[in-house]
Amino acid sequence: MSDEAIELTRRFTDAFNARDAEKIRALVSDAVQMVGPDGNKVTGFVGSRVLLEAATRTNVRLVRTGDEQVDRGEESTEIVVPLRVSGADGERQATGRFEIAEEKISSFRVETGEED
Repeated sequence: MSDEAIELTRRFTDAFNARDAEKIRALVSDAVQMVGPDGNKVTGFVGSRVLLEAATRTNVRLVRTGDEQVDRGEESTEIVVPLRVSGADGERQATGRFEIAEEKISSFRVETGEED
């Protein structure tokens, strides 16, 4: 599952940067929870559309800057990804945290280590 889980996160990042809501829909669970670096949380496919709209307005892009770390649990796998987040307000280093369950992304969080 590790290679498949990593590939799933890479396809998500590509779809996010392309603003492709339908590809994201195919990659995430119905109840996916996504949290941006500002702490705002959205849930489900409707929430993912809201996230994409905000990313479009602020021109946010996610770029992997290193190798993924994989932590396999009994019911899910966590993938931790070093990222560079760029957008209208500049660039910053971040960490992307994906949880994969039943071959879908069940949560995605971007952490910058900064208080926004």
